[in-house]
Amino acid sequence: MNVESRGLGSVLEWDTTRGRDFQCIAQLVYCCDGLPEHLIPTARKLETWLKRVDSPPTTFMSQINDVLSEFWHMSTTKGLDIAFTHVDKRVAPVEFVFIGKLWFFLSKG
Repeated sequence: MNVESRGLGSVLEWDTTRGRDFQCIAQLVYCCDGLPEHLIPTARKLETWLKRVDSPPTTFMSQINDVLSEFWHMSTTKGLDIAFTHVDKRVAPVEFVFIGKLWFFLSKG
């Protein structure tokens, strides 16, 4: 299987047990959806938010896709991947969420 056919979980050193990767992505999207407020993604708030029946705007979905694509690009490009693949520790959930939130904020420029 080549790198392009795998997801972020296969290229980032992060916890994927018990749905942790899904939780990190959900927290990232939740925090971006709440901008400009600084939402805290607690389990209860995430559950309520995930159960919403309204669809996100197409522009928002596109921006989130761009953020996740940026993670993919950075973590699979030699020289750019150091922070994600060449460290002794896993990418912490808070690092993933707030790096993505920063990219999202900057993309709205």
